[in-house]
Amino acid sequence: MKECRACFYCARHHGHLACINKSSDNCGKYIEKITECELAMWAIIGDGDDQSGCFDFAAQVENDSDPVNHPMHYTNRQHECIEEMITAFGTQAVINFCVCNAWKYRYRADSKGNHDEDMAKSDWYMDKAMELQKEMREEQLHA
Repeated sequence: MKECRACFYCARHHGHLACINKSSDNCGKYIEKITECELAMWAIIGDGDDQSGCFDFAAQVENDSDPVNHPMHYTNRQHECIEEMITAFGTQAVINFCVCNAWKYRYRADSKGNHDEDMAKSDWYMDKAMELQKEMREEQLHA
């Protein structure tokens, strides 16, 4: 259902967008299979203060996402966050962001209690920066 993509209670689950509103009859259904939703229009125009359908993001992230390569909190919308950033701010700005984020994760890796995950996240951001730099060079060569 198109409206579900904008719903506060829509999240990515095993590669699909799904309803996670525990008070809805659609809870747990992939949005492709939802034909009618009593909450979809409320979610678009509502004020977001109703937390009755809240779910445990930490548990969901632990169970259903890759916390390094594709964390749920960056992939629970139609487009992944990093891709929207490229569109909104441009490739060079995102390269700079990635390099700074890589540094941040390395800098604090020993302070947060999950050294290996933070180092893996740092590597992901550096790899993304390098991938984007390569794409920019190739675009310049073909221009």
